[in-house]
Amino acid sequence: MGKYEQISREEKTRFWQKHFDCWKDSNLSQKKYCENNSVSYWNFKTWYSKLKQSSGEKTKTFIKLKAEKLNTSYSGKIEILISDRIKIIAEESISESNLGKIFSAMRHTND
Repeated sequence: MGKYEQISREEKTRFWQKHFDCWKDSNLSQKKYCENNSVSYWNFKTWYSKLKQSSGEKTKTFIKLKAEKLNTSYSGKIEILISDRIKIIAEESISESNLGKIFSAMRHTND
């Protein structure tokens, strides 16, 4: 591939799609994949967003969860288990704004 600025949009699209496919197979964060492959992280994020939007995919999605009562004790707290290393415990009265900030911080940490 020639100089990046001189190639067509179609070639850029193929270039980035190849990287996105490799990234998805790598089980790495976007940031780590870019570091390992000498790819600009910010260009990666920009093109990832562009291609998702052009394909009709939503860039941000929420998953509706059904709450299940697991035990009869009530602590007034909510507990969210993200992985075997990440557990969030918050007061039931936590604001939507603060909960959003927690998830936003986690997303940036994992990128």
